[in-house]
Amino acid sequence: MASFELLSPHALEYSNHHRRMAELSGLGVGIEIEDSLADDEVWKVLEFKVTSPQTFLPVTDVVHRPSDDGKGTYREMTTMFNAANGLPERRIIENIYCLKDKLEVLFVVCDDKNEHVNAININSEGKRQLEFYLRDAATKERVEWLAPKAVVHNGIAAVLRMAREGLPA
Repeated sequence: MASFELLSPHALEYSNHHRRMAELSGLGVGIEIEDSLADDEVWKVLEFKVTSPQTFLPVTDVVHRPSDDGKGTYREMTTMFNAANGLPERRIIENIYCLKDKLEVLFVVCDDKNEHVNAININSEGKRQLEFYLRDAATKERVEWLAPKAVVHNGIAAVLRMAREGLPA
């Protein structure tokens, strides 16, 4: 007969947390946008996120200015992620383009062949959703995103919460 040990509530919570963190974002993560929120309300928060990423992510040393091509924003920041959320600490340098006509914000990391996309899309049920995903910069095809799904989901939820409650003063 196999023996096993029952997990304490704390150990079970810890185990479940790490199991959720192990789930990856795959081809993207999305949350439906409630009918009471207008696209413009969500868009304002996405634009705010470009210059204030520390409101949504554990980052420091944020620097931003107009991009060299004059069409977007150049941004540098240091991620302060750790083993608990499964992401490494690193310096990110990127150009960001807010394409309001497509309802997309493109985050083009300078040392990556992929671009991170935050977009307001229509899902397969015809509902609006805020979606974060990774795609190949050349082909525009989605690619597997190795970011923990829970981290990405929490980021989307924070954007939608701020759209409901309003930007900070």
